[in-house]
Amino acid sequence: MTTAGYFSLLKPSIEVSEKRGLVFRLIDAVLPHLHFGGKNPEGIKTHWKKTTLLILTITLHNIPEGIIGEVAFGSVKASLSYGISQSFAGAVTPALGIGIQSLMPLIPK
Repeated sequence: MTTAGYFSLLKPSIEVSEKRGLVFRLIDAVLPHLHFGGKNPEGIKTHWKKTTLLILTITLHNIPEGIIGEVAFGSVKASLSYGISQSFAGAVTPALGIGIQSLMPLIPK
C-alpha cells in the first residue's frame, strides 16, 4: 500500500511541483499560513487568528477531494471517461480512500 501510494500519488506530485514550482512558490508567498510550531503567519500580512487560518487550510484541502468525488460519480452517471473507471465501484473506491484518509487522525495509536 505504501508503494502504491508513493508511485500513484507522491511521485507524480513531486514531478508536477518540479515543473510548476513557480506556482507553488507564488501560492506560498500569497496565502497566509502557519507552519507547525510557528507563531507568526507567513504569506501576505494578515490579522487572522489561528482558527481562521485552520478553516482556510481545511477548505483548501477539501476542494480537490470534492472535485474528485464529483468527477468520479459524474462520469458514471454521464457514461463518460475522464481517466476514471466508469463503473460504480470505480467511483466508490476514491471516495472510500478519501474517507479513510480523513479518518486516520481519529484512530488511536
